[in-house]
Amino acid sequence: MKRRWLRGVLLGVSLALLLAGGVALAQDVQPSNGWDVGTMPAVPAGTYYTDIDNEDNAHSGNPDDDMGVGAGANQCVFMEDRVYPVEFRISSPGGPAQLTIAAWDVDEPEEEGEESEVVRVYFNGSYVGDLADGPTGTWAVTTFSVAATGNDLVVAEQMESEEPGCFGIAWGALQMGGEFVPEPGTLMLLGSGLAGLAGYATLRWRARQ
Repeated sequence: MKRRWLRGVLLGVSLALLLAGGVALAQDVQPSNGWDVGTMPAVPAGTYYTDIDNEDNAHSGNPDDDMGVGAGANQCVFMEDRVYPVEFRISSPGGPAQLTIAAWDVDEPEEEGEESEVVRVYFNGSYVGDLADGPTGTWAVTTFSVAATGNDLVVAEQMESEEPGCFGIAWGALQMGGEFVPEPGTLMLLGSGLAGLAGYATLRWRARQ
């Protein structure tokens, strides 16, 4: 009788462990929702680019396969994935540049009242804009004005929404040249600093009078 009870306990524990392992595996291995390689936009000529992942969340310089077209690349990254957010680096000579990103499945609203997927892009830690959206399962190319430093970090993060989906990035490219347009926050800081300097100069001039 004792042996049967022990066997029952062992069987129950084993089944529970198998079920937990299966759930964990299902969460870890998401559906690929693979992109259409045949319609993938071509990398612009004369750019510095990467279509192979070269950075991880810890910024240790090791790939974690959350972007790119190489073997094993995650073509659709969910917010709950351990590799989220998507990050990569582009090496270039530095200077004013246009950052172009080819993204897959950044969904626009399908019906009135629905939210679109909002994916924010950060360049060396500064927010530069959102990825363009489009119909489900299509490509979108977005370009941002940036100031490259030579080994630049690009991070793409999806904003919280009621129906979070996934998105993929095939490549990012830097076209050197062009006019760099600072973001509004930078302009505000610059303007505040200039106003402060003007006020300081005025006070000193009045003190001398």
